[in-house]
Amino acid sequence: MHAKNILLTLFSLTQLELAANNPLPSLEIPEVKATRAIVTPAFQNPIHPNDLSTSADPQFTIKNSGRYYFTNDLVRNHNTATGTVLLVNASNVALDFNSKAIIPSVSGSLSTGTGLAIARGRSNIHVHNGYIYSQDASGTQKLSTGINLSETALSSGSGTSYQIKLQDLHITRCQATGITGTAINDLKIENCSTNDNYNSGATTVTGLSLATINNLNINNYTSDNNNSVGSGCYGALLTDCIDGSITNLTTSSNQAGGGRTIGLKMDSSSTGCKNILLKNINSSNNSSSGNDAMGLWITSSIMIQLEGCLFNNNSTSGASHYVYAVLLENSSNNCHFTNCHANNNSTTATTSIVYGFNISSSVCYLESCQANGNTSASNAATYGFYLSSSESSILNKCTSNNNNNTTSSAFTSAHTYGFYLTSANNNQLIECQANGNMTQAAAAVTCAGFYSSASTNNHFEKCIANRNRSTSTSSAVVAAGFILAGAETRSQIIGCEASHNLVGDATSSNGSARAYGIYFNGSSPAVNCSVKNCNLHYNTVGSSGSGKAFGFYDNSTSPSTSLLIGNIAMGQGQCLSGVLDASLQWNANSEPSSSQNYFFKQAGTGDDPRQMISEVPRQNFGSISTAVVNWQNISVF
Repeated sequence: MHAKNILLTLFSLTQLELAANNPLPSLEIPEVKATRAIVTPAFQNPIHPNDLSTSADPQFTIKNSGRYYFTNDLVRNHNTATGTVLLVNASNVALDFNSKAIIPSVSGSLSTGTGLAIARGRSNIHVHNGYIYSQDASGTQKLSTGINLSETALSSGSGTSYQIKLQDLHITRCQATGITGTAINDLKIENCSTNDNYNSGATTVTGLSLATINNLNINNYTSDNNNSVGSGCYGALLTDCIDGSITNLTTSSNQAGGGRTIGLKMDSSSTGCKNILLKNINSSNNSSSGNDAMGLWITSSIMIQLEGCLFNNNSTSGASHYVYAVLLENSSNNCHFTNCHANNNSTTATTSIVYGFNISSSVCYLESCQANGNTSASNAATYGFYLSSSESSILNKCTSNNNNNTTSSAFTSAHTYGFYLTSANNNQLIECQANGNMTQAAAAVTCAGFYSSASTNNHFEKCIANRNRSTSTSSAVVAAGFILAGAETRSQIIGCEASHNLVGDATSSNGSARAYGIYFNGSSPAVNCSVKNCNLHYNTVGSSGSGKAFGFYDNSTSPSTSLLIGNIAMGQGQCLSGVLDASLQWNANSEPSSSQNYFFKQAGTGDDPRQMISEVPRQNFGSISTAVVNWQNISVF
């Protein structure tokens, strides 16, 4: 036998002996079950640029159900001024842009076209993953509309569409509208944008415009930097949309030169919008040079809920026009705001009012909302929260701080208010704060933390109004924590603090300037209003000012029906001993000559203020505060 074969035989025998002495463990072979292969349907229908007609309108039509995709950017001459690049005129269609774009051709006559249209009345349409550019390669705008979800003229479409979804689509530089649609049930838009749409003429520019949508769901949508030079501009316009949610929507830095600029408007042509959740909305930095500027405008719409939304830094330079960070009007009732901000909105135009929240609707609830740092430099007021004709609304733990009218001119309307209520009834403001608000006008203007006029049964509880200020040293300015005016009826101020409100600068003030903790203003009496358990401390006219300061002041020239219970006023001035006249009145129907902790211009014939006020010097405050009955008020001088 050959030597090599002998070695192999010996090796094989050795392996067999090892195996016999060390048997291998038994192996359990799993049962192999029959499985059905998962098959991803291939794209059935490619769309090539050369598939587009140069003369027909639309240039390409999807007429049958199926899956379609772009092979390349769709760039093709179009020889008419108006036209649609691509029309979906079938139901059950999936259209994948395949990360490609619709781009108008440099040559051709197209000037006011539509990028993509979906025939109205179709259902189960999914379009995703691409771009629509209105500008051709030379920079000329050629599309008026990016996507029309409800086309009727070319397709004879009608009725209601169902189950439309747009995803990962980005549209830019259209001349009028980024995305528009109407009469759709179940519309979803995710991760889309309509930015930088622009018109140099008198055409309104809208990033997103939707009407009559049932079950609307939008998530991660941006509509920024849209601009109309000669008309108005909307980041998003929703009309008669019912049910749904909008999350992470940004409508910011939009501009208009000839009309209003509105970040987000919820509008009504018949039913209004209803039952929609807005969460993490950012509608800020919108501006107009010739009209109003608004972060959010809700009109004739109900049951809108907002959470964690921002409406900041909106502005106008248009004379006699306004800034509304938030406006609710025309019975937009039952709206709920939680942790929403309307901060640093501003105007520099003449007679332009600035509002943080303007709530001209009823049964609304605002919790932990802010309206801080809003400013005007004009002959008009600045408001943090403004409630007009609002019924039964609740503001809980809201703040309105450091709002300011910065003008130094003699503008008589340059007031500043933290919270302002007019003809507003049965509202509750609980644990709200209005601190550090200011007006700097050199005129007889007012700065107040809380102001309520011609209203009934409003309730202020555990609110704080400190360090509000009218800075002029040469005018009859007013600074107050709370003001009830215009025959306010049955309103209550309970457990509140109004201290360190100031007129003038730190040292001087005009002789007619007045600082108040709580001021019942007007010759018509505040009727049956009550002030209970409030702290009214050190409201001041400056260290050497010639104005006057009061903890509480009732300006009625008729006998007062106001009720004071358990309040403490400190540091304004003595109000009993040596101050009351022989009839136990405080200079009836005339103002005292010095600052006082409490003052009634007309207390009522025969009434004795000493029955409701216990007065002590500061060093005896500790003993007197435990000795008075619980309904008495304390004056500390």
